[in-house]
Amino acid sequence: MSAIPGSSSTNSARIRTSTALSIALALSSGLLVDAAALECRQQVAPDWQMLAPSQTHHRTSAEPRPFTVPLEVNDLWMTTSITLGGQQQSLAVDTGGSDVWAYNLPQTMDYFDTHRPLRIDYIPEDDYETVSGTIHGVEVQIGQQTLPLQAFLNVEENEYSQAMKTLHVSGMLGLGLPDASRIYAEFKQNAGRHDATKGQTFLESYWTLWPQTPKYFALDVNDGNSTLSFGEYSDEWEEIENTPQLQVVETPGETRGLWNVAADDLTVDGEGIDIPVSQYHVSIITRYRNTIVPLELFDAIYSKVEGAVRYVSQSDFIPRYIVPCDNNAVVSFSFGGQQIPIHPLRSTVVWSEGKPAALEAYTVCINGLEPDPETSDSSYITLGSRFLYDAFALFNLGDSQESSPLGSDPYIQLLSKIESVEDAKEEASAYWTSDDARATLTGPMVEPSKAMEIIKAHQPKPSASGQGARGKSKSAGTSQRTGDGDPGSDSASAVGDSTQVEDDGYMKKYGPIALGLLGGNLVVGLVLVILGVMSYVKRAPKASARSSNNAKYVSIPRIVEP
Repeated sequence: MSAIPGSSSTNSARIRTSTALSIALALSSGLLVDAAALECRQQVAPDWQMLAPSQTHHRTSAEPRPFTVPLEVNDLWMTTSITLGGQQQSLAVDTGGSDVWAYNLPQTMDYFDTHRPLRIDYIPEDDYETVSGTIHGVEVQIGQQTLPLQAFLNVEENEYSQAMKTLHVSGMLGLGLPDASRIYAEFKQNAGRHDATKGQTFLESYWTLWPQTPKYFALDVNDGNSTLSFGEYSDEWEEIENTPQLQVVETPGETRGLWNVAADDLTVDGEGIDIPVSQYHVSIITRYRNTIVPLELFDAIYSKVEGAVRYVSQSDFIPRYIVPCDNNAVVSFSFGGQQIPIHPLRSTVVWSEGKPAALEAYTVCINGLEPDPETSDSSYITLGSRFLYDAFALFNLGDSQESSPLGSDPYIQLLSKIESVEDAKEEASAYWTSDDARATLTGPMVEPSKAMEIIKAHQPKPSASGQGARGKSKSAGTSQRTGDGDPGSDSASAVGDSTQVEDDGYMKKYGPIALGLLGGNLVVGLVLVILGVMSYVKRAPKASARSSNNAKYVSIPRIVEP
């Protein structure tokens, strides 16, 4: 790895001046914020705040400044330590978004407040992955580098940020392409009053200051020393120079700016599937943990795993495949003719979340790749951070261009960390007799068919009064029995057959009663309508009576029981 230079030379070149002079300089150079909206924290007024942002952003260095920072990998996110305005924060690394944001920042932190509100929706029409707040400018220190002024969103706490808070994560460091930046779009829209470049993404700010640094970043995720590198990578991965350059596929609308590439094929133990994988865009989004695939692709993959049983619970409607824990099937993606296999211990995992109560005393395994049931027609495959355990990833921003601090025609390079598929299969088979595996076991391991028998045996029976709850699976599209004990389906056809039998029984027993009640309600409703019409005719003025000679027939809407 190339040597990492010392701290930024801009630290010793800061200009000392008054707040009034700072505002005057800002107004003359297109400041990031309106002068009336400029707010300097009173607790501390460091030198960098006295600079006009146009000056700080244009001070570049011919000396390359590559650097590497460690990553902490928890159950949901990969995080790195960053200092915002003098306060250390732990931010999740996100290749699926381009903006920097943090929540619940200390009042003593030093930043510019634009008072300009902004909302970032990571998924359209999904209120969960959403943050709202106001745009700020702040000094950022990451590794040994200092960015004098970086635009970020100071967000209000919500359900999403509270989930991060439980894992001591303060926000997001967006490493997506600039086209996806909502902050930059906000500044660009108001470029008449503000210099749009002040809304630059973190990547743009870094390469504006040090344009000679190679324009790529790399992610190396493992169980020990995970790292995020800019402009450099370990000699261990030097072979990545010989891997295919996967050009980023441009997409419109809300998906623009993602690191999207095309896949050639997908195999399970070397055997292809009937669905052309090339029709999907493959996105690497590290704010997600697992690999998420469209529902049809999910079924195509796990239906090839020997002994797997499809299961849908009415408690969450999520399709799952119960699989043998010691199966060693290898799911492999092909990119540019290069195979990137997923280790069997990541395509199969021990079941914990959403596990039926009947199986609590047992160790049961399910799919490690997740379905996307809410968007079964999705054209995207999402590779989360777990995928990077099996592939070293280099995100290249392309060749330099004069109009942008970044390059054009960005691309991704991947290098498999699995040298031998056969070795990975043997490792997976041996794992379940190891001490590491015993530490994760919640009881004896059971095969999928046995697990289904246990679930069915504990399934609650419908009450005699016929008040058993009923539900509709969003993903499978078939009526299912509810409760954690619901066996869902061990195959697509089995769901329909078993459900139809039960539904026929209900109809035979309660159908006549329901029809009788409905008929009675219709009669009562019709009588009320007739009485109402007769009452209106008696009270109506003569003019209305004359107009009735030309009246048209209007059908009475059906009375529908709630």
